[in-house]
Amino acid sequence: MTNLGRKYDDSDDDRAGHPLLIIEFKDRSEYISALKQIRTEGSDEYLIAFFFKTAIKRMKNELSQKRKNSLPMTFF
Repeated sequence: MTNLGRKYDDSDDDRAGHPLLIIEFKDRSEYISALKQIRTEGSDEYLIAFFFKTAIKRMKNELSQKRKNSLPMTFF
């Protein structure tokens, strides 16, 4: 998919109220593999599992970052 096509897809999802999911480069091959499973097996269960796993990992990272940023300051 071209960048223009990807931008179009992202804007459609955004307008529909769907959350955007950023796929990191290191997860790209797993994402492509999940897309191929749709074609070979006729099921989107691998793609859905990938999205959930990626979203959960992202949320955990963001919560961890929030905790780090929210630590109480101690002054000497």
